Amino acid sequence: LGLMNWLRIAAMKATAMIELWKPVIRWKRFYEVSNLGRIRSVSRVIQRSNGRPMTVRSRVMRTPIGSHGYKCCNLTREGVSKTHCVHALVAAAFIGPRPRGLEVRHKNGRKINCRASNLHYGTVAQNQADSKRHGTNARGERNGAAKLTARNVRRIRRLAGSRTQADLAEEYNVSDSAISLVVSRKNLAWL
Repeated sequence: LGLMNWLRIAAMKATAMIELWKPVIRWKRFYEVSNLGRIRSVSRVIQRSNGRPMTVRSRVMRTPIGSHGYKCCNLTREGVSKTHCVHALVAAAFIGPRPRGLEVRHKNGRKINCRASNLHYGTVAQNQADSKRHGTNARGERNGAAKLTARNVRRIRRLAGSRTQADLAEEYNVSDSAISLVVSRKNLAWL
């Protein structure tokens, strides 16, 4: 039984490692995308600025992580370059066109895992629920723009009856309205 399980697992791993390539939708003659989340240019002949032809060889492209945390790539055609998220290209090629009102979801919550097996379509609400479940939502202190920590919020609520909102706002370097929203639990209500 142990050998059978080992063979089954080995077969699954071998199948998972096979890389399949499909044309990138709307860029068919120029780029291909793989089920493992890689992008490559297609070999082709282009015309240089001096009018002479030049052969561009196929190559796997770099996919740096953008400011939003997703892998990106620049696709260029006829001198025009456009940035695309890799997960969206993989999903379009291997799952199908994205239905209206849906977005690409990462099953494991890792934005940089662009394998086709990790992607599916879902609603905005489903995607937000995923981020809460995976702990990847930028809520509270994890938000780069947050000025107040959970500890600060609790202290502000404790002191709200004995000090003015203006005093608290000055102490924590936020606006009076920010203090008001924290005290009334309209902001950071989960704390």
